[in-house]
Amino acid sequence: MSEHSFLVLAGMDLAYGRCPHAGSEGVRDALLRLARRPGGDLPAQEHHTDYTTGTLGSWVDGLTLLSGRQLARQYPRATVFAAIRDPLDRLAACYGAWTADTPHSLPRPAAAAGLTFADFVAHVCATPDLKSPNAFRSQTAILSHKGRLLPTHLVRHERSEADWNALREHVRDRGLGDIGALPAGPDMTAETRADLIGELTRDLLEAVRRRYRADYDIFYPDAARSAA
Repeated sequence: MSEHSFLVLAGMDLAYGRCPHAGSEGVRDALLRLARRPGGDLPAQEHHTDYTTGTLGSWVDGLTLLSGRQLARQYPRATVFAAIRDPLDRLAACYGAWTADTPHSLPRPAAAAGLTFADFVAHVCATPDLKSPNAFRSQTAILSHKGRLLPTHLVRHERSEADWNALREHVRDRGLGDIGALPAGPDMTAETRADLIGELTRDLLEAVRRRYRADYDIFYPDAARSAA
């Protein structure tokens, strides 16, 4: 299912490209809220509260799960958006989810092997993107089809409210209704993030830049230039 990363709300001609650990739990809540409303794709009585970051089961209820190829063919006019995150921050969120004592649908090598964050990052940087689970596969790879980035709107974790409001205005201007405000979602604290990233050597930080060069070049060009 790693190639099936797009969730379609057909009633609104709206599609979401999901990158795990990109800070998108609030987006999930917004999509399910839209699916449950009158005329939406999900019966109003359906409700799920067991969502854990990184799982997929609770995402697909009432939404159509497609690959990039299927999305391009079946919904060529859909407004496609995605939540994205600085790759290093995303790795910290991934590690935090894998080491948390919560139910999880993905393998948890960090917890199972007792890896430190530095060990985990070294493992990720040594794993080719094509052999990576979506949990730490590059966001550009997840969101692209035949070398073309499918989302036309990005909700960056670092400015999610402003980017969501821009998407909300676009959807409204297309006459597709109001997607509402972006619900707040849990996230790691700044202190936890700083502690984790503080474990990394300069060599590992540079390895992350190389591993996710495309993500930085396309989504965070300022950060890419400052690291050059």
